[in-house]
Amino acid sequence: MTQEISAPKNKKTKVRASVFDVRLGRRLREVRALRQVTQEQLAEAVGVTSQQIQKYESGRNRMAAERVMQCARYLDVSPYYLMVDDPQKVVPISAQFITLQALAVELVDEAAGELEQLARQLTETARKVDVARMEAENAERALRAYFGYGHKSSDPAKRGL
Repeated sequence: MTQEISAPKNKKTKVRASVFDVRLGRRLREVRALRQVTQEQLAEAVGVTSQQIQKYESGRNRMAAERVMQCARYLDVSPYYLMVDDPQKVVPISAQFITLQALAVELVDEAAGELEQLARQLTETARKVDVARMEAENAERALRAYFGYGHKSSDPAKRGL
């Protein structure tokens, strides 16, 4: 059920503000009040006068997309929230950040666990390679000793045979 909004007429041009502008202004006023931010504080934060904020909130002046973004950022809400009809879609930007941060931490922890497992596997493989190398060196020494080659002396008595 959508509520019908009557848009005020602009006195100079006798043109009605759009319903969207009025809704956006009302939502801006609601959020500003919930955050306990004055029109002056918001105006200073976004670089306009408090009278301009009054015009935005009443729907008399249209807000540029950049101004909507600035207001939303300052009030810690999604710009989308300022423009939709459903107040249940309020998600503070800080809550979105916390959710994304938690997901990032979870992914990093998972990756760290996988890296630790790979490091253990690499260490075990390196140990096996070292054992195999030592066995190969021992086998080579035994073969050289048995067949009597690789020594500088050709005299079997000096070779220990």
